[in-house]
Amino acid sequence: MFKRSLIAIFTMASLLSTFGCTTSRPPIPPVPPARASVDAANCPNAIPGGYLVGFVDSASLQTFTANFLSTFRAVGDKAPFNAELKQLTDTVLLLRNSPVVPRTSENAGIRYVDNDAKVNLLKTPSDGDFDQQCGLKTINAEAAWDLADPTKAHDVKVAIVDSGIAHRSAFKSVSGDNDLYGHGTHLAGIIGAAEGDGGTVGVVWDVKLYGYSFTDSLGNGTLVNAVEQLDRAIDAGPDIVVLAWGSACPSQAMYELIVGHPEILFVAAAGNKNSDLGTTPIYPAVIDAPNLITVMATLCIDAGTEVPALFTSYGNAVDIAAPGADAVTGIPCGDTCGTSEHGILSTVLNDLYCCAKGTSMSAAFVAGAAALVKSHRSTLKGGALKTCLMDSAYDLATLAGKCNCGRLDLLKAVVDGAQQPLSCK
Repeated sequence: MFKRSLIAIFTMASLLSTFGCTTSRPPIPPVPPARASVDAANCPNAIPGGYLVGFVDSASLQTFTANFLSTFRAVGDKAPFNAELKQLTDTVLLLRNSPVVPRTSENAGIRYVDNDAKVNLLKTPSDGDFDQQCGLKTINAEAAWDLADPTKAHDVKVAIVDSGIAHRSAFKSVSGDNDLYGHGTHLAGIIGAAEGDGGTVGVVWDVKLYGYSFTDSLGNGTLVNAVEQLDRAIDAGPDIVVLAWGSACPSQAMYELIVGHPEILFVAAAGNKNSDLGTTPIYPAVIDAPNLITVMATLCIDAGTEVPALFTSYGNAVDIAAPGADAVTGIPCGDTCGTSEHGILSTVLNDLYCCAKGTSMSAAFVAGAAALVKSHRSTLKGGALKTCLMDSAYDLATLAGKCNCGRLDLLKAVVDGAQQPLSCK
């Protein structure tokens, strides 16, 4: 599903913003348009020998592959050949354990080279009914459900590229990779746990959930594997894709996948570094694309008085905020968190419910909101869906300078305050 050439970024006219937020960002270059070569010094979490290589055409890829194999198999008896080559598309090649660094300066057929790198799932774990789900109350979910039925999102497809999703009764429709770690299942519960299961409920209660895993049972993953699973997820034709993880290293392949599919809304977690993304960038959060919305975390307290969570990343690359930690109930999750911030209760493995905090949870709330709005307004896609969520965000003075808009407001995203359609209909 990778586009065979760099596709121009999809643009759309900005719609009237209720609180003056903007969908355009200051110039924080997500990925240089054409990097001269891989420089491991610019990628602190680089994995030696791992690369995604983009070629100008399929012939260049085939030539490189043939030369690579003939060169290193010829010395296999002296230096064991254990490199892995996998062709993802006609013009993108995955390399693992490569004995050489591919460089555009040495091969005119190479368009870009991405380092493989370690990827972190963006949660801070803590051990753990609707009364305890203050996140839903904060975003005005109950009032929104009176106007947009949360059981009617069954035609909306949400892909979670993460650790997979446990196939449990809390979900009406789930397919794809099973979860061996729990992070993806926690996100799935925030997005789409069904009502009546006896535990938590999601923002929507009947939605098609697709899980794609690039991590092991300890939650460890790599950038190359994440991009590979993102490509696989896009093949399924989702409406919304959740990217609740981050890497310090940019990826041209990931950038092209996102901007090349303007019909999909990509939801990225801002990160848990308690720093400005302008100075400490996290990818994909800082990718500047009209169909990618980046989410920071607020503390879940009384609606209208929220403050940024202590751990959240922030800055001009952030589009919107949503609950990422619970400062109200924290029961039974609370005292194990180690700080005053408690986790968001949701589904995990083995049919259990536990808490976790982080911008991953915030991203899941926004993805669930997008699914509900999409179910109510099926024509909204990609950037238009992003604009609808941003234009309807609740303005909070505590978020000034932290993000482009305010805190997610599900009710306002479904209808205007007087139940009039938003301009993004």
